[in-house]
Amino acid sequence: METKIIKDKDVSFITVKNDKNLEVTLCSFGASFYRIVFKGKNRIMTPINHEEFYNNEQYYGKLIGRFSGRIKDAKCEIKGISYDLPKNWNGINSLHGGPKGISFSNFDYEIKEEMESIDVIFTFIEKESYLPGDVNYKITYHIFKNKDKILLDMEANTTKETIVNITNHAYWSLSSGKRLVLDEILTLGCKYHGDLDMNLIAKSIVTAGPTMDFTKGHEIGKYINDSYLQNHTSFGYDHFFVKTNEDDTFAAKLEDKEENVTLTIHTSYPAIVVYTDNYPTKMEYENCKVENKYQAIALECQYIPNGINMDDVNKAILKPNEQYKEFISYELE
Repeated sequence: METKIIKDKDVSFITVKNDKNLEVTLCSFGASFYRIVFKGKNRIMTPINHEEFYNNEQYYGKLIGRFSGRIKDAKCEIKGISYDLPKNWNGINSLHGGPKGISFSNFDYEIKEEMESIDVIFTFIEKESYLPGDVNYKITYHIFKNKDKILLDMEANTTKETIVNITNHAYWSLSSGKRLVLDEILTLGCKYHGDLDMNLIAKSIVTAGPTMDFTKGHEIGKYINDSYLQNHTSFGYDHFFVKTNEDDTFAAKLEDKEENVTLTIHTSYPAIVVYTDNYPTKMEYENCKVENKYQAIALECQYIPNGINMDDVNKAILKPNEQYKEFISYELE
């Protein structure tokens, strides 16, 4: 195992190389994935310019919180009190913790060597703002020594009852940007998905029909031009999928046959958001010069977005006497 740290002003980039095929660079800004090199190629999309990485609202590789996804009408109610949230999505809804969410915060960190892994532990206290309570985050990336695996442990506690729903927003391209992600094969352990309104808020949770059914695995592009996706503001997949069996940790498998690379994701969360980069920004990337639509895919394990405003789902509420503890594991082969 090798570890090195590079500083950019007050931001640290921590690179850990294991004893097999994996090299992971994490960033203290947003407790982020910055680069994941597997078999010699970066498998996630990384802006070349650090300023673009820090400030771009595409959330490349960043930790998302205090909540993930969109909250309808930028409003929620906690303990009978109504809260107004920033309208940073289409001027209507609130997205990914708002414009000052933890994605844009610089975390403290420490590095520990354990028997099977090198652990990078990020910590940050998010002070009460438009949501109640100070939230104390502890985010641990376990990079395994003899397995091409990263385990992301997310822990938090709060001083007041509040929403907490944390995920990671890496954009995966197993072809390392050579081809659109449409050729990659996606399998989900999810029989259900959110049926979205034109503001990308779930109207209901429904059983997946052919366009949305990835339980047996198929190319992402197989149904990408279906009217269900294209006659909609999503213009592709931007939907949450709910695990068929919540006790089964399998969430997703992504395969690139030409590269002979597979990513398998397990999680304790009940849902995963699949986003096929339908609203790309034009900039230079490490993998390719100009990003195209469908260049990569985000696979964001989390509680159901907007659950706070829905019935019969986990509302992602954390209370002061509780410990938030969820995991996402990423294994490459």
